[in-house]
Amino acid sequence: VCLDRNILGNPNLRTAFGTRVGHEEVRKLRDENFDLFFKLGMPKVLASILKENGWIIDPASGIIVYEFLRPDNSGSYQMLHLMMQVNRQSEHVPGAVSITDEENHSRVIEQLFQKQQTRVTEELIETMRPVLQDNLQKILARRNKYLAAKY
Repeated sequence: VCLDRNILGNPNLRTAFGTRVGHEEVRKLRDENFDLFFKLGMPKVLASILKENGWIIDPASGIIVYEFLRPDNSGSYQMLHLMMQVNRQSEHVPGAVSITDEENHSRVIEQLFQKQQTRVTEELIETMRPVLQDNLQKILARRNKYLAAKY
């Protein structure tokens, strides 16, 4: 329903969705390719929940979807991780969203429909290892800072 409402109400989203999946019918996508339906629908639903509660995803970074294939004894399984920068809506009034925030929300969803998920592989991890290690050090430093605080 959330996807249908946005696609029907916004020509840019309808075009981006149609270009990505080959048609403009959400139910048809669900029936023919549940994997892609979930990859597009789940982040869209989360973005809508955030918007309804006074938060907007920053359109400069959008929603980045990482896809992991994990081995398991019963066969491998797929996992999605989402990354986004979320900001408080400029003038949040329950049930109302400013024009600017609504435009930013639509831009984020359009980007979501246009970009492929990033499949995380060992090769990708190796190329990013120095950046990941630097980020981990910053996370651990922040953790230590907050653990040391006396509240």
